[in-house]
Amino acid sequence: MEKIEKVLAKILAFICSVFLVIMVLCTFAQVVRRALFGSAFLWVEECAIWSMMWMMFLGSGLCIIYDKHAKIDFIVAKLPVKVSAIVRILGYIACAAISMILMVNALPVVKLNMSNFSVGLKIPWAIYYSAFPTSGVLMTICFVFRIYREIRDAFFPGKGVEKA
Repeated sequence: MEKIEKVLAKILAFICSVFLVIMVLCTFAQVVRRALFGSAFLWVEECAIWSMMWMMFLGSGLCIIYDKHAKIDFIVAKLPVKVSAIVRILGYIACAAISMILMVNALPVVKLNMSNFSVGLKIPWAIYYSAFPTSGVLMTICFVFRIYREIRDAFFPGKGVEKA
């Protein structure tokens, strides 16, 4: 399972990096255009916002893989190891459920916007809104990985150590 997680993390990091580059280049092009010509591209701001949106939602899965989401765990850390693991597992299950709710509730929005097109880029709004269900699926998968790892490490110590 760790191998799948590592591959997924590399793919997500690459995609997020691409979106970051697109966002920076679009913003730079807009600044240069306004400074030199006193006018702006119609599509650039939209492209930068869409890139940021996708980067943020895909990056949330990356944060789950690396356990970098903000959390307050000073009480959980003081509990015995197995109790602490159970509390974290319950938290991950709750987060996975919320991710699934995000996915399910976002699908009608995506379907509704299939025929609506953006002003600048002339692409369907459904592509923009599909970041929500995509992120929901991705985060659910990442939380399942976290739950598996937490159970393995707390209740079957030494089983998850990979040989170099």
